[in-house]
Amino acid sequence: MESDNNRNLYWDILRGIAMLLVVLGHASLAKESLLNRAIYAFHMPLFMIISGFFFQYSLQRHSFRENLSRKFFQLLLPVLVIGTLDFLFTAGHAGPVREMAAAYYAVLIRTLWFLQAVFLSCLAVLAVDRFIRSHTFQLLVYLALCAAFLFVPDFACSTGSKFMFPCFVAGLYLNRWGLDRKYKALPGRPLVAAALTAAFCVLLHFFSFRQTFYNATVYLFSGIDSPAILLYDDIFRVVIGLVGSFAVMTLVYELFSRLPQHGPVSAFLGLVGRNTLIFYCIHVYLNRWWLHVFQPACPAPWYYVLLYFAASTAACLLLTQGYKYLKTFLFPRKKH
Repeated sequence: MESDNNRNLYWDILRGIAMLLVVLGHASLAKESLLNRAIYAFHMPLFMIISGFFFQYSLQRHSFRENLSRKFFQLLLPVLVIGTLDFLFTAGHAGPVREMAAAYYAVLIRTLWFLQAVFLSCLAVLAVDRFIRSHTFQLLVYLALCAAFLFVPDFACSTGSKFMFPCFVAGLYLNRWGLDRKYKALPGRPLVAAALTAAFCVLLHFFSFRQTFYNATVYLFSGIDSPAILLYDDIFRVVIGLVGSFAVMTLVYELFSRLPQHGPVSAFLGLVGRNTLIFYCIHVYLNRWWLHVFQPACPAPWYYVLLYFAASTAACLLLTQGYKYLKTFLFPRKKH
């Protein structure tokens, strides 16, 4: 568990588990079922924490300009390419320029929303890191941004971004403060994992699908509901996302440290985890095609859920590996 390779394998396994939960969450489960509520309470916040954790390494290793360029090509370019292709295939017929531009914009903002949320979070952190040198003031600015987002009306992809940003900051400081290393040194690690899991279960009892970040489509003074109720929902969805994510992170670590690290399960989860970006992009569009063709009922029967999960995972893995081979064939790396 102490070597860099093992440490990377742990994060790959964690990403793999989160990615498979995304697939399972799209399997037309009953919205208010325990499994569905548990998945949607933390699976995307977990991805955001992992993204923030590794972005701290990027801040240390690369300049502002390099980070901006890397994140544009890594996160925003897939959104632009896939969104454009999606628009061309679904536009149907040409119309007035203004209507076509509005339709294109509407397609872009719903395309791979999570990548847009990560990109905007990276932009915010890059700006703070560039213009504020004091670590104390940086933390205060991040906390102020997390609070301010509650009052920002929704626009474009802001819903995913403003409720995912606290999780991104949590991951950033998880790395910056070395909390992952401090956890490994704790003598009572299993007790911490058990306490976090128990806390998540208690919170899950009071959590409904209405409170997921997918339904966070209003801000405090929208008039849809009282500001007190909306503020409660806003804070609660962030809290349960963080607690659930940290519970899973500690449980996976404890399990990972006790199981063979070169077995088939670790290899499979590691394979998915190393390719989450491509896997996610492929899955989003395979899922859209699947729903269009099969039009499953919601909630779907258990055999459909299993079939969907197995077929979608297998297809995404095959297409991911095919993409990697094609990329290697078209753009071979030069040997030094």
